[in-house]
Amino acid sequence: MNSKIRNQWIQISAVVVAAACAVTATVAGVSGSFSHSPITAYALESGYELSLSLEPNDDGEGYHYNLDLSDITKADVGKKISIEFTAAKYKNQTLNGAIGYSDPTDGYNWAQTKWEAKSDANGTYTLEFEITEGLVGHNAVQIQCWYPTCDAVDSYKVVFDKDGAGAVTTTATETSVTTQVTGAPETGTEVEFTEGTQEGQDGDIQAVATFDPSDAKYAVIKYKVLSDDLESSGGIGTYNGEWTQVNFNEEVGDDGIVTVTYQIPSDVGETVKVMVFYPSNEKVKFQSITLYKDSETTTTVSSNTSVTTLTTTKTTTTTSFKPDKTVSVGSTNNIINVINKCYLVATMKASAGTQLNGAVYYDNKELKFNGTTGSDGLLTVGFKIRSGLSECNFQIQSSSGSNSIPTSFTTYYLGDASLNGKVNGSDIRAIANYLKGSEKKTEIKNAVCDYNGDGSVTMIDAELLTKALIGPSTIAGNE
Repeated sequence: MNSKIRNQWIQISAVVVAAACAVTATVAGVSGSFSHSPITAYALESGYELSLSLEPNDDGEGYHYNLDLSDITKADVGKKISIEFTAAKYKNQTLNGAIGYSDPTDGYNWAQTKWEAKSDANGTYTLEFEITEGLVGHNAVQIQCWYPTCDAVDSYKVVFDKDGAGAVTTTATETSVTTQVTGAPETGTEVEFTEGTQEGQDGDIQAVATFDPSDAKYAVIKYKVLSDDLESSGGIGTYNGEWTQVNFNEEVGDDGIVTVTYQIPSDVGETVKVMVFYPSNEKVKFQSITLYKDSETTTTVSSNTSVTTLTTTKTTTTTSFKPDKTVSVGSTNNIINVINKCYLVATMKASAGTQLNGAVYYDNKELKFNGTTGSDGLLTVGFKIRSGLSECNFQIQSSSGSNSIPTSFTTYYLGDASLNGKVNGSDIRAIANYLKGSEKKTEIKNAVCDYNGDGSVTMIDAELLTKALIGPSTIAGNE
């Protein structure tokens, strides 16, 4: 965080926090990521299967699963959600990710818990978490898969209160099992790296480390934060004809260590660069970079197996892309409703490697896009649009061998800094945290945080949003 922003934060934070508290009290219970259905909604039975939806990350890099817990009530606190993933290419490996959500019991601050699981010989692994008060009625819980990423997951099964399910009976005989394992689990190779610094867009000095990716599949980067900061953010990128980068935001461990897992792309360049955006370089010291080649172990099992009878059979559900509409290539009449919105995201689905280009039109403006679908067949593009616009025209002008493209659209309200579909007191804090440096700086964030539309995000935007929320008129996105 540069000195100018830091000084603004010191001078105005007390005013904004007080105003935020007042707004939160005024709109008590209002949250974009929280269901407003009566708490008397029907209770879920133990063993009930839930579904996940695949959604793009806020920074436009990759995807996460969204878990809807709208039907969870206070009576369910303490029960568990069990998610069984299968990724056939990732057998006998240690896999990881995180569960995150905006916590209404903590002022809608972001709560995140990391998970780690060991996959079996089929690539199946299970993560389990307990329902807390902050998860009751929540309809936007993020299930983040870091390694492997969501596009590598073949199928999943989400079960509510699996251990409490009373509809399952088991009959078993005595079982003897002999297991022979050939090949030990892979250990990583710690490699040399070069440390340095670079200047960020805000004039901040960032710690940087570069390394040779060799033929590895993923890297585990560890660095130590020498300050009292509880979170750290950064990015990892490589140049393979064009710059490709993924950003991260991680909690700092009790020992000050931050651990980041980076899936190395198949078209990686000669070097990979790790950049720590926050805290600044003098507060960061790289510890190690370890490469893994993703080798698989071989397991042979022989047994006298038990017989298990289940009175309830569950079917594994495979995720699929669900478009809002299908856009015909060359069509000039594809109107998108963007009333009171300031940012539009379009996600298109075609064969992997399909070249897509087109534009969004409004106010005699042409906002072009040009890209190629990834291995999952998806391409996501974003556009800043004028707040107050009623509609815009989205066009796909050309593609490789497709006449129509399934497309989903997401739009964002001006002021929705928490990106949860509503505008309320939590967004004032989100703007302040954004300026403070504790939230990622993305195109969407810049668009929604710039409440006065002057082209820059300052504490004035938080003040104006505060006044609008506590004023007599209703603003767009507030319920």
